Amino acid sequence: MVLNERFDTYELRSESLRFVKEIQKLSYGTFVIVIVHDDATRSFKGEAQSALFRLGATKGIKNLPYRSAYLLIGVKGMNPGGAYEKTDLNTVNYRHSVEVEN
Repeated sequence: MVLNERFDTYELRSESLRFVKEIQKLSYGTFVIVIVHDDATRSFKGEAQSALFRLGATKGIKNLPYRSAYLLIGVKGMNPGGAYEKTDLNTVNYRHSVEVEN
């Protein structure tokens, strides 16, 4: 694990900018998981939304309804729309099964 951080982008605009800087530091090809609980939209600015698009996001966080949950599994440098992205008004569940061929 390269980075494990919490960013309060509801309360502080500076946290949105710190998020951008931390994403910029990551090497291209780094896998990234972004999880939002409660609400992250109030101080989540355009620069941070652009950082999510560089991780493969299609929707991002900026225009989510109040108190939405959000999950992104992407890769730095991935084209927008390439990441797994899920939103919900209450909680996000992620279930993935893998089939193994013999």
